Amino acid sequence: ANFISHSGESLDRGCYIDYSLMKCTQLKLLHPVELLKATWIRPEDLAAYEAIGIDTFKISGRVEQLPWILRAIDAYSKCRYNNGPLNDLLSGLEDIEPFGAFPYKIDNASLNGFLQFFAEEKCNLVCDSCGYCQQWVERAVKPAGNRQRYQETLERTLNTITSGNFRAPLVRE
Repeated sequence: ANFISHSGESLDRGCYIDYSLMKCTQLKLLHPVELLKATWIRPEDLAAYEAIGIDTFKISGRVEQLPWILRAIDAYSKCRYNNGPLNDLLSGLEDIEPFGAFPYKIDNASLNGFLQFFAEEKCNLVCDSCGYCQQWVERAVKPAGNRQRYQETLERTLNTITSGNFRAPLVRE
């Protein structure tokens, strides 16, 4: 289902819950290696994808605000980003109410060379025994905030939703 594209409709009625984003965020919080396994491309790596024939890239969906869009366009058009952590260019890792900023930052410069392993077709998709991505997490992903508070808030919200205790504001027209 395409929940995010219809989120504006639910916001007009007073509430929008992105359960899948919260669960994905929880997985990345508990297992930071999932940050590197996610489906994003660094601005610096665009040329590697172009070299194999990919020439169209979607920067983001419909949820980002103008400052984020301008920052992403600037980074991807220049094929580099050195103005902060890679989180600045990834949807879902910025401040998310009521959780706040994601408590890990991805140092973009520390990921130089990360993609080469995959370009050389060394990945066998057996992540549990490989350790490649975990080595890069130790190099490039750094704690940056109160992980415990973030986790508690996230779990409390997810439990409220999954237990059936969540009640959206009633908006009458």
